[in-house]
Amino acid sequence: MSKNVLIVEDAKMIQKVLSGIFSTNGYKVVGIANNGLEAIDKYFDLKPDLVTMDIRMPKMDGLQALKEIKFKEDTAKQKVNAKIMMVTSVEDDVRAVKVAGLYGASDYIKKPFKTDDLLERVDRVVNHGYNFVKESLDAMKLPSERITKREDDSVSSYVIE
Repeated sequence: MSKNVLIVEDAKMIQKVLSGIFSTNGYKVVGIANNGLEAIDKYFDLKPDLVTMDIRMPKMDGLQALKEIKFKEDTAKQKVNAKIMMVTSVEDDVRAVKVAGLYGASDYIKKPFKTDDLLERVDRVVNHGYNFVKESLDAMKLPSERITKREDDSVSSYVIE
């Protein structure tokens, strides 16, 4: 059975590249969102198995969309439980990737990426339950005392100092 993919990306060229890679490798692209706001609605409407989420986008960035999705999913009666893979450019701060992991991203890949690298990462996330948080934070040697969890009225936030 093919896995359903939601692509969240504002760059049309990257949308086409990702769509082509997934479509020719046994995945079904069920939707494309151009920003984080669209991603939240499509996530719950389309119930994908995998989401590729750009970090930098207009209207709402990928980190905020990820945070909103995970919060809404925590309170939802029906959970989607899709794996979310962040797609990041080289300019994105390493901290953004760390925060994405703390918010619940399963993995990330840097743009530009090779097709084989993307498919390998997707396979280990979707089919083998891989989650980069533990491995990445350990590998980056980020002391746990520098990660603090803040609670406000509605959302848990993690701060890396």
